[in-house]
This record gives sequence, C-alpha cells and structure tokens, in this order.
Amino acid sequence: MLRLTTPVLFALGSLLAGLAAGCSPAPDAASVTEEDGFEGEDGFEEEDLYGLPEEFSAFVGDFGNASWVVLFAQAPMDAVSEAYGEAVGAAVVREVPVTATDEAAYGPDGTVAEVTGSDWVQVGHRIGVWEPFDAAAFAETLNAPVLLFQGEDTSGSVSLERHAPGEPVRTYLTADDRDLMAEHAASIGTAPPPADAEIVDSYDAALESLGVVPVRLMVPAPAAGQNAPDGTGGVIAPEAEAAQLVRVDATPVTLN
Repeated sequence: MLRLTTPVLFALGSLLAGLAAGCSPAPDAASVTEEDGFEGEDGFEEEDLYGLPEEFSAFVGDFGNASWVVLFAQAPMDAVSEAYGEAVGAAVVREVPVTATDEAAYGPDGTVAEVTGSDWVQVGHRIGVWEPFDAAAFAETLNAPVLLFQGEDTSGSVSLERHAPGEPVRTYLTADDRDLMAEHAASIGTAPPPADAEIVDSYDAALESLGVVPVRLMVPAPAAGQNAPDGTGGVIAPEAEAAQLVRVDATPVTLN
C-alpha cells in the first residue's frame, strides 16, 4: 500500500531509481482464464490484474508502476485545457471521441476531462509514471483552486493537496499516512506531517467531500503502425462514466 511522505521523497525516489517511461497496458481480456490462480507469461495472476478497480485511487495506481499525477481544477474547461497545454508545452486537441467500454487499456496521460455534476475539471497529467507538476503555479494561472493527487512508488509516497491563490496549502492524510510521514521525519529527516492536516478515511472520500467526480478514463490500444497511444485519437471509459463526460481534450504527449 502506498504511503504519504513529503515532496522530498518524490525527488529522492526519482534519484534512486528513476521514473519508468511510458504506461503499461492492462492484460487483454482474451488472455484471462476462468481458472483461479492462472499465471500469465510474466508470472502474474492475470485475473487479479485485469479489470478496473472501483476506487479511483486504486485505478490510477494500476497502470504499470503504482505512480500517478492527477489534477482537479475548479475552473471552466476551456481555461483549464488551455492552461494545461501551455504548462506542458503541447498543443491541445479538443473534443476527442469517447467510447464506452469496460475493457482495460492504457493510462490517459495528458487528458483533460469535463464531467457532469462537478465543477472540477480532471487532468490526467501522468498515470503509470510520476512526473512533477507545479500545482501552485497552475492555480495562480487559473486564479482558482487546484487539487494535486499524486503517488510515486519508489518512495512509496502519496499526497493529496489543495492549492489556491493567496491561501495556505491544505493537506489531506489518512491516519496511517500521517503516522508514516512522522516516522519518516524521525528516521530520515524529512518534513513532519502538517499540524493542520485533515485526517480522512481515504483519498477517495476526500475527493468526494470536495465535490470531485473522478472518471476512470483510458486510452485505447495503439492503432496499426502506432507505437503508443496519446489520447488525441480518442479515449475510452466505463459506460456509466462515459455518459458523465461532457468533453475530453488531449495533448499529443507520449512518454517514451
């Protein structure tokens, strides 16, 4: 299980092992047998890997390395999409097609999604790999609150933070993560957990309490002659969640 430490551990994890490149696909449905404990070519129990975890926090940690950087911005879709494209230095392809399917596929790097029933726009910056993103600067650009939900498996760290212009950062922690953060502070000298951190039952519960409606968005398998998908040709989502999507934009940024 991933634990929250501090941004220092994110950097430490990167220095120690480096970040994995690209997003790993989930096993194909056709390769899963009905026999309990069937192992695929890589020795993993395929029936345990295939399928989409119900909780968003488990979903984003399910693509290759258990690492991700997801943003939620409380601002209009056009503003978020434009600001994100500028932040990553990529042109934004607007209104990409959405297909409803439960078939697991690739993590949706660089996607921006507007969802019915929420005023938070979801940005799948990186899913399957950790890459830093300046959420505070993003909030300043948008003049709006931004949530930064990230995990990095080398350091075993997870964080959920709220950044807003002119306001202190608000941190949400589970009790276990608060305790582990304190343990890391004592053992390796990282910062202790914020004294005013809000203790939550789970990060999914915290997102829900803030009015976020996360979507388990994915990218289909590469087309013929395409080395890796980037979302600009369309995305997929489970049927119920695809119906909630108002619009999806994507940046043509592919991790090598």
